[in-house]
Amino acid sequence: MKEWNLIADKKSLRGSFNMAIDDFLFQSLSREPQTYLRFYGWKRPTVSLGYSQDIRKVVDVEYCHKQGIDIVRRMTGGKLVLHHKEVTYSLCSSDRETFTSKLIDSYRLISQALMRGFEKMGLKSYLAEAPPNSYLRGNLPCFSFPARDEIEVGGKKLVGSAQKRAGSKFIQHGSIPLEEDEGFLAHVSFLKKEDSKGGLKFLNDGKRADNGIRT
Repeated sequence: MKEWNLIADKKSLRGSFNMAIDDFLFQSLSREPQTYLRFYGWKRPTVSLGYSQDIRKVVDVEYCHKQGIDIVRRMTGGKLVLHHKEVTYSLCSSDRETFTSKLIDSYRLISQALMRGFEKMGLKSYLAEAPPNSYLRGNLPCFSFPARDEIEVGGKKLVGSAQKRAGSKFIQHGSIPLEEDEGFLAHVSFLKKEDSKGGLKFLNDGKRADNGIRT
């Protein structure tokens, strides 16, 4: 049985520190099969951008500065995420035998593992199909629609994930919102408030709605 390196941060850190740790873990992967799984939180509300996103088009920087909301850029792709009241994971690996060499296959494998975890908590979830083309082309936040093979409950995204590959190794980031974000998302992303959570499901809400399961 292969051993993984599990890292569960006891303290929440600033966004820049979280990204620096993930980058270090990714860069430290050797050619030998090796895997790091890290769970962590955020010391203060933080907006993270996908690697290639234009900050001017997706973030209200002035609002973030006034409200003390940090802004960072992820090394992974994907769209804007507001990290607040959530559990975040990063998975770095150079183990091709377990995760394969294809992005979509490893993405699906990780989603299926998370789904088994949610099922043990009593929450039934599903893999999403392809999102609308308008979402793929636009600047909507990550949780506006579930992307292909992301986890959804009742048609709404429960986990937002993005991946980066370099040679034989990869890193995947994932965000699991637990509850309301107090309206921050609508402000930081230029979205109308009624549109900002259209595709977002909170883990605690999902557990409460699923056959009366206790949180």
